[in-house]
Amino acid sequence: MTARRENVLLLDRVGYDRFRLPDGSPVLDPDRYRVTLLTRTALVGQARPGECAEVLGVRLSDTALRDALVRAVHQEAGLDHLLAFSENLLLPGARLRERLGVPGPSTARLLPFRDKSEMKRTAAEGGLPVCDWLPVDRAADAAGLLDRHGRIVLKPRLGSGSAGIHLVDSRAALDALDGHDLGGHQAEEFVDGGMLHVDVAVHRGELLACVVFRYLTSTLSHVDNQPMLSVTVDDPHLVERATEFTRRVVKAFDVTDAVLHLEVFELADGALVFNEVAARNGGAGVVPVVEALTGVNLYEAMVRLALGERPTTGYPRTHRAGGEFVLYSRPGRLAAIDDEAVPRDWLISRRATAKPGDLLKASGYSGAGLVTYAVGGRDEAEVRARLDFIRTHTSIAYTDTRADSGYAEEDARH
Repeated sequence: MTARRENVLLLDRVGYDRFRLPDGSPVLDPDRYRVTLLTRTALVGQARPGECAEVLGVRLSDTALRDALVRAVHQEAGLDHLLAFSENLLLPGARLRERLGVPGPSTARLLPFRDKSEMKRTAAEGGLPVCDWLPVDRAADAAGLLDRHGRIVLKPRLGSGSAGIHLVDSRAALDALDGHDLGGHQAEEFVDGGMLHVDVAVHRGELLACVVFRYLTSTLSHVDNQPMLSVTVDDPHLVERATEFTRRVVKAFDVTDAVLHLEVFELADGALVFNEVAARNGGAGVVPVVEALTGVNLYEAMVRLALGERPTTGYPRTHRAGGEFVLYSRPGRLAAIDDEAVPRDWLISRRATAKPGDLLKASGYSGAGLVTYAVGGRDEAEVRARLDFIRTHTSIAYTDTRADSGYAEEDARH
């Protein structure tokens, strides 16, 4: 007698090819799982014949249509699992599970990973050091915080990817935001220090894989169309302290099985201060770097952990250190990406999201790179040198959006 396959619906915005094993087969084995895939229309072709029972292309921001399709699939098949891993789909996925009676993380369980006020409150209650903060609806609400600290950050409470952030260092700058709708924002003390990001898979409360990176540029680089870089940390004392800090975060947020992307400030005296934590993989080049260093693929890990399984740890471990380099787009028509000087044996992966001739908009958030390089090396110093080389030996050529009217090509070198 053939065993019943479990019914899984995956809400996906990154593409089914991200959820594959090294041999190319899907993490969601079609012999074990009957998969319904709801993904962006442009990505429907990534699911190969026989891998999914249904593949539905939909604008995932169309809440009414998306939710109606999920309800229809549940009524027809009876869902055992409803998976959603992208940050902006975490809470919609949780609400759907609750409405339909499908097991999985609840809205209340995931809210501290999405709402920045709940996040800071949870961290502080768990004994983690946090900056001074408060929720705001109007710019004037942050005046007292600005007076205390001289420089503050305003960010959307449900934001992601460093989008919609305002840096404020004067009353005049704060007053200039009076016309902005700041409902659902948070004001925070500006923390003067470096920043680490820690990317981790947690299984049964223990760190299965943990990699500590240092940002070499601002997480707001996309705003100024500058590249974003980070590198894995060699210093064993800092790695140990950041790993222990991560364990404290896991305890404070009561994490048992999840993939986390944690950001931590490092002050001049070496103290670590909690910034944010997300219940998903890091973007840009994080996933290939973590895989190359630890043998754990964070996309595969998210699926396994959501299904109550232990992630695979046998992916090829090819490097001892790594880093990411992200080039962002500006408005215009892409003419060429010139990176032929970059030795390909340095690269764990290279991913471009557009091809020559495509009409581009400005990158709206830190994970939306036009070109992303995941770079490997023997140690932090070698990776830093390779990232510097990429910075000085790559360029993006654009044709102005009005090129058909005779405007010339512009070269934007980073």
